[in-house]
Amino acid sequence: MSALGHYLEAEGLPTAQISLVRMHTEVIQPPRALWVPFELGRPFGTPGEAAFQRRVISAALALFERESGPVLEDFPEDAPGEAPSDTEGWSCPVALGAPPAADAEVGSLEAALLQEFHKLRPWYDVACQARDGRTTVGVSQMAIDDLVPFVEGFLDSPWPDNPRDDIPIGDAFKYATEDLKGVYFEAAAAQPGRKAGIAELDDWFWQETALAQVYIALRSSLKDCDDQLLSQISARNLIPGAVLEKLSAAAD
Repeated sequence: MSALGHYLEAEGLPTAQISLVRMHTEVIQPPRALWVPFELGRPFGTPGEAAFQRRVISAALALFERESGPVLEDFPEDAPGEAPSDTEGWSCPVALGAPPAADAEVGSLEAALLQEFHKLRPWYDVACQARDGRTTVGVSQMAIDDLVPFVEGFLDSPWPDNPRDDIPIGDAFKYATEDLKGVYFEAAAAQPGRKAGIAELDDWFWQETALAQVYIALRSSLKDCDDQLLSQISARNLIPGAVLEKLSAAAD
């Protein structure tokens, strides 16, 4: 989007964008950009916080007051719920148990993931019902119950067949991992009682689920594979940079 902004401006169309990765924006230098300190995939911050999201949009639109650039401004607020809570700890509605480590045997990881998914699956249905069927899951165009077999199939060779003939298998893998993570987050957020914030859900997912360990194992095994797209996706998109930093610090 940063590069596209230059082309649009050259044709006389003013542009402004929201940036989630400041380093990239600093290099490409789009005409006008607002950097926001939010989770990747959430350019307007926490879902359901309409007043906050309006402030983000207003700050981005205000960049049009600057006639020339490049302009890169920082949004001054954290998204509601992204800071760790000082209240009593949040826990998932389902007791999942300690997951196997990412370097465990493939069969152990696969069994743990399948068992975990079956425990969370009903809570995902509850979440969808509570939102009148609305869900973030679906970009893969795969059936919910087909996601786990497809994703964990990349733990060993041969890889599973591409379920779609309109995109490369690397993209199918990326969309399936995103959908599967969405199932987990929506299922966990369906817990009655105190609402979990983004930071709490992130900590739960990356520290307590077998799926996170599978993603860590997949990144390790696929980042140097022969399929260039799959290699890039595994190395750059499967695990957020902040999580990788925490994992590296924990290993040290």
